[in-house]
Amino acid sequence: MFGRIRLDDLNRQARKRSMFPAYADSKLAIMLFVHELARRGVRAYVADPGGADTDITRDSTGMWGWWVELNAFPFLAQDPHVAARTTIQAVTTDLPSRTYIAPRFLKLLGTPKVTKPGKKARDPVMARQLWELSAELTGCDWTVHPSARTRS
Repeated sequence: MFGRIRLDDLNRQARKRSMFPAYADSKLAIMLFVHELARRGVRAYVADPGGADTDITRDSTGMWGWWVELNAFPFLAQDPHVAARTTIQAVTTDLPSRTYIAPRFLKLLGTPKVTKPGKKARDPVMARQLWELSAELTGCDWTVHPSARTRS
């Protein structure tokens, strides 16, 4: 929801570097890559674990750092083994490729369910452009084997 991919500034050189916007951009990029993988015939899913009680924010600064110090949102954090349910569901599902699986309540907590991604995460033009730019920058483009297309 908060991510904003700028193809002319993927590494956030021209924008303020901040943990939360960079994290949001990376999650949007993952969703766009899954969209493009599925379009290319690869079975792919987005598994969103929601809020998990991990130390991902341990080095946060600013408002996030303050919230971490105060332990302001412990009710939004599931035990890691509970948060892993979405990933387990994604690797064991027969749902259509490109499905987004997230926790039930506010996409943060609860039993995983199929969820509709935001419009930005379903943008086929941006997905293709991000894929092509990434391939150019890395010198690596995954060519999908023709037989993979028949398995998805």
